[in-house]
Amino acid sequence: MKPASNDLNSLIGAAEAEVDKAQAQARVRPTPGSARARYGRWVVIVAGLAIAAPQLAPLLQGHHRGQTAEDLDTIVELARQSIEGARQDQGRLPDALPNAALAGLVAYSPAGNSYQLFAASGGVSVTLAPDGKKTVTQGSAP
Repeated sequence: MKPASNDLNSLIGAAEAEVDKAQAQARVRPTPGSARARYGRWVVIVAGLAIAAPQLAPLLQGHHRGQTAEDLDTIVELARQSIEGARQDQGRLPDALPNAALAGLVAYSPAGNSYQLFAASGGVSVTLAPDGKKTVTQGSAP
């Protein structure tokens, strides 16, 4: 915008007004690649995740607990096989789990000619009772 007068003060005032106007518009509408625009996108993404998280958590947790139950069941079964192998070799139940790696994961309780195994993790537990019955319990995570 060009003022009608050739007066230097008018020209300077008009230029300053144009600069102020351009700066005000830039503050209102950030350019797509600007830091302010990127910050705004991150705020929207984080807010969306915060809103969606409560609905997604049970699905993810259910999958996690299901996998944990399978893993614990496998560990208890390996411990049972280890005990039964030792019983075959020694003619009696071992005093402790023969497999040292499993002994750190599975509680072994011998009682006479039978035993109980127990393993737990992340609110899931697997118990092998003396009668051979396996129980999987899925409570709340600690």
